[in-house]
Amino acid sequence: MPPATSRDGRKYTKKGTALRWLDEVALRHVGDECLTFPFYRAKSGHGRLSGRNGPALAHVYVAEKTLGPKPSPDHECCHSCGRGCDGCVSPHHLYWGTRAQNMADRKTHGVAVDPPRMQGTDNFRATLTPDLVRSIRQLRHDGMPSQDIARSLSVGKGAVDGVIYGHTWKWLI
Repeated sequence: MPPATSRDGRKYTKKGTALRWLDEVALRHVGDECLTFPFYRAKSGHGRLSGRNGPALAHVYVAEKTLGPKPSPDHECCHSCGRGCDGCVSPHHLYWGTRAQNMADRKTHGVAVDPPRMQGTDNFRATLTPDLVRSIRQLRHDGMPSQDIARSLSVGKGAVDGVIYGHTWKWLI
């Protein structure tokens, strides 16, 4: 019986089929190429299993079977191929590393690109403008309480406090 497919094209199978596939295919994989997990994948792209103790990641399962348990709780399962987000579960591409090693590895493979920061009025949630921010700073410098500044400029006190305490708009001079 073929696996059922959801609207987004992901395959859903009977319980245990994915785990059986990992045991029979992934753990016996001998090639150097990536082996993509063909079942359910998390938003991150990593293969996902349902385990007794909650959801587990497929590549971690393979690493535990081939490399042994994590050396410490601080270790993560890393991919030398940089294709973990594509569902790679090849045992030859997995190793235990620290968070710092994993992040450095992701940068090396170009998969850890930080999204551009939306600052100021480029941020769709922005309620202030650069002129209002400068006014807030000047009024605060003149000794006006943040509640009065908010009322006089018709903005929220939280927006004013964010500017005053440097949580927002700190890049604006």
